[in-house]
Amino acid sequence: MPNPDVSQSVSPVPTAAGGGAESATADVEVADSDLLLALTGPGGSRLLAIERECDVRAGLRGNVIRLEGRRAAVSLGERVLFELMRAAGAGTSVADSELGSSIRMLRNHPELTLAEVF
Repeated sequence: MPNPDVSQSVSPVPTAAGGGAESATADVEVADSDLLLALTGPGGSRLLAIERECDVRAGLRGNVIRLEGRRAAVSLGERVLFELMRAAGAGTSVADSELGSSIRMLRNHPELTLAEVF
């Protein structure tokens, strides 16, 4: 079920001639400020973990989280954000210390959800 506090847009960005995989950007708008803080962490600390584990660039401007990178990496980053939102909506939080392993689990086991694990 879609979350009314979240909107998303994805845009493919062609790479330079001779470049490898197509790059993409994704904007995830989060209207709820508490949810936004839960996703990004104090000082953007959770965005740094998403950048590192998903191999994307992640930024925050206002209430919009922007992911940039290879299409597959951006898709993983979006999935991570939406799984974290789903977990928060169900009253479950993923601790900062568990975030890296949670992202790796989502990457390595696409059939799993964080709700099944936590």
